[in-house]
Amino acid sequence: MQTKSIRLKVAAAALFLLAIAPAAEAALSVEQRLSDYGQLVSIVKRSYGPLRWKKESIGLDFAKLTTDFETRVRAVKSDAEFYRTLSAFLSSLKDGHTKGVIPSNYTGSLGFVADLVAGKVLIESVDTLKLPSVIFPFKRGDEVIAIGDRPVAQLIDELSQINHNGNEASTRRIAAARLTVRREAAGFEVPKGITTVTVLPAGAKQPVTVSLTWNNTGSPLVELDDLGAVLEDQANEGSATSGEDSFAEAIAKSSFANLALPKATRDDFARIGLSDMGSPKSVFTLPEGARVLDKLPITAAIYQAAGKRIGVLRIHSYMDDGLLEALKRALIEMEQETDVLVLDQTYNPGGSVSLVSKIVGLFADKSYRDMNFVVRPSLNWMESFRGLSDKADETLAKNSQDVVANVLKGRFEYLEGEVRSAIEQKRFYTAPFSLDLTGAGYGMIQPNASVRYTKPVLLLINELDFSGGDEFPALMKDNGRVTLFGAQTAGAGGNVNEYGPLANSYFKFNLTESLMVRPNGQFVENRGIVPDVAYAITEDDFNNGYRGYVAAFTKEALKLTGMSDAEIAEGTKPAVAGLSIIRR
Repeated sequence: MQTKSIRLKVAAAALFLLAIAPAAEAALSVEQRLSDYGQLVSIVKRSYGPLRWKKESIGLDFAKLTTDFETRVRAVKSDAEFYRTLSAFLSSLKDGHTKGVIPSNYTGSLGFVADLVAGKVLIESVDTLKLPSVIFPFKRGDEVIAIGDRPVAQLIDELSQINHNGNEASTRRIAAARLTVRREAAGFEVPKGITTVTVLPAGAKQPVTVSLTWNNTGSPLVELDDLGAVLEDQANEGSATSGEDSFAEAIAKSSFANLALPKATRDDFARIGLSDMGSPKSVFTLPEGARVLDKLPITAAIYQAAGKRIGVLRIHSYMDDGLLEALKRALIEMEQETDVLVLDQTYNPGGSVSLVSKIVGLFADKSYRDMNFVVRPSLNWMESFRGLSDKADETLAKNSQDVVANVLKGRFEYLEGEVRSAIEQKRFYTAPFSLDLTGAGYGMIQPNASVRYTKPVLLLINELDFSGGDEFPALMKDNGRVTLFGAQTAGAGGNVNEYGPLANSYFKFNLTESLMVRPNGQFVENRGIVPDVAYAITEDDFNNGYRGYVAAFTKEALKLTGMSDAEIAEGTKPAVAGLSIIRR
């Protein structure tokens, strides 16, 4: 009995000691947090390409921003809150590329996906395994009014501030998807427990409120015992290499050749339900009777309207090594079999500078002006160009007649010299220069030697076209090759690179390092590319296979063939009725 009493006292003492121990022995001190924040601010000051432009484009007062966030850093109560504060600081730059990467897999979801359509939050899809109809009696197209007794418009405002993408339309649309899926990795506090969801069913006069439970998966950041070990494991994944990179591989892996949303951002979009981002299939279903081109991995088809043959061809990203060949195969047939082409570049997350230029070359009838870039001059840029110049030397040592290596060696030497000159002259930016490193004419895009589409082109764009998805329509428009249809692109206007981890928190982040300069002289960042013919997706589109959208772009495509409005109206009367339901 006495032994049992002693054991109880020892156990009680142990629990008492745990209770009075510091909240988290591994938690960062105020000094460590301030040190990492200072390191982040220093890197942004030194390397963030659009920093000066942001004052003009969004009214950024960087000095005030850094002071305000230092106050917030001093006030945080946990490491998790500190991470979210760093992410919010980067979000204040309103840049589609510039994001924090929090090492967490903690997620909360409600079991359905929402989209922002014509100012309303509509249910896009429901996981019926998690939410059977007896629990959640709603369907696609029903309107979400409130979550947790808070209007969705108010929630979208708040979520937009946490993770801004540089364009209000794209930011709010992505925020609408985050209403039902929150990820700590993207800088959001993850809800737990029971909440309410208020929905107005289509055709109903009164909304219905149901109770749902946030489904939480993964581990909250505060529960991670060894953050350094976690990050080291992540860094080691996929790090194996088969040897030194070739010259071409080294160029492809260079950060300045990258005009894509960061992988962490693309993964985040996929996990919150933005499944159409980078999809090789168009979101709309083709008109009835359309002939699909065989054995192509992308939407490629030809249909008839008002006596004209209209091609439809999808460009889903600029990261797909097989895309150029797929487009070539399609365009060889479409050059012979169509009168006009509709190029669908919506929901495009960007990719390679050089691939964009090569695809433009498929439509060029002469030398086209390429996209230029201005960069923040730094030793990193000099070392990048010098390293690639050394790679060119290695290639030339094996074959001194290699034309591409000879051309690019001279180009890299020029670029290194321009960066060096900008540093010595203390210029904020370099002079504009091309980052297309295909070995073609410097600063110019040449027509493809074997495949060229010569008919009119209507290019579909929207607010979820980023980076390379901004570059392609800018090049095609500024060189007079296309009519743009849809919504203004996101305006993610520069190359992107990863920085970090910071010394104490292991926080990583992506920064835009340069500014794209269109052939017309304008910056792309925050501006995006404005369509010639604006079209806003409607509720009817969302619920009925985007039939109004297809009818509208069909009409604009027919105009490019020289048809009048009266001829189009007469010729398309039976065409739109055959549209079927959207692919999902």
